Amino acid sequence: MGWVLHRRFWGQGYATEIGRAGLDLAFGELGAREVVAFTEPHNHRSRAVMERLGFRLRGDIVLDGERFVLYALVSSAPGLSPSS
Repeated sequence: MGWVLHRRFWGQGYATEIGRAGLDLAFGELGAREVVAFTEPHNHRSRAVMERLGFRLRGDIVLDGERFVLYALVSSAPGLSPSS
């Protein structure tokens, strides 16, 4: 799951709105049990959006030699237990 916004739209809640719509689709229509998102460690704005949406930090990952931080959100559907 991801989002990219032009700088002039930052701070207006659009990324959070996009994220919520994506989560509704993932957990609703698609029946996902978990959604993940990642960003560069220094991208505090994206990390804040992920945390506002309920994502929790899972740790660092490396892709093509670059370090990122991985966040995950587990479905709150009955019968599913949250993971740490």
